[in-house]
Amino acid sequence: MTSTVSETVELPYAGTALPDLLQRVGSPTVAIVGLGYVGLPTAVGLAHHGVRVVGFDVSLQRLQAIRDQSVDLTASDRARLEDALHHEPACDK
Repeated sequence: MTSTVSETVELPYAGTALPDLLQRVGSPTVAIVGLGYVGLPTAVGLAHHGVRVVGFDVSLQRLQAIRDQSVDLTASDRARLEDALHHEPACDK
């Protein structure tokens, strides 16, 4: 005899634009593990929209390249990286 379990998960904010979502739920903190060709643009894009981002990478060379802004990014992502690196995060009170 086999049994089947079915469960529905509602995603109330699915399809909501990020600025609208942040206005509804506040600014979360997001951790990005791996700051490669997918993780870094994702991190700078989220930071650009006001999300507090904590990035992790195992490569000390990659982290230094990010700090030095010598990573391969599009022009818009490069500007966002510069903004993110020079923006002081708000302290939680």
